[in-house]
Amino acid sequence: APVFGNFVWGRVADAVGNRAAICGAALSGLVAPGLGLFLYLTNIDSGQLDFTLFACIVFALGLASAGIDLATKNQVLDLAPDELVRPLYIGVNDTLVGLPTMLLISAGVLIDLFGFLPVFLCIGVLTMIAAGNAMRLSLPGRRY
Repeated sequence: APVFGNFVWGRVADAVGNRAAICGAALSGLVAPGLGLFLYLTNIDSGQLDFTLFACIVFALGLASAGIDLATKNQVLDLAPDELVRPLYIGVNDTLVGLPTMLLISAGVLIDLFGFLPVFLCIGVLTMIAAGNAMRLSLPGRRY
């Protein structure tokens, strides 16, 4: 999924800009919790269908993650004032983007404590907040 995602979001960023790619990737991130909720609420017991939906969830996460990584990194390169501080900007960006990823490790513990439904709902709400914030971004264009 990340290879396909980089291809898709790279084309979007080249055609209409990094902001559109960030917004699109954030919105595509809603597919994963939506599919997870569908799988949970329908309580489907067919092993093949479960596997297919799970594969779609993982693919959607990979697609969204690739778009966020690609577009934010491109935007950071555009925002960095000169070559001397670009590594610092990229390091801060990677840290800030990596923190939520590291929090996903705790999802298994949260599912054990509270069940699937609250975790999927929480992820969906947080993703909607992220997508809303992405749409409100006011980003400068490319410098080169």
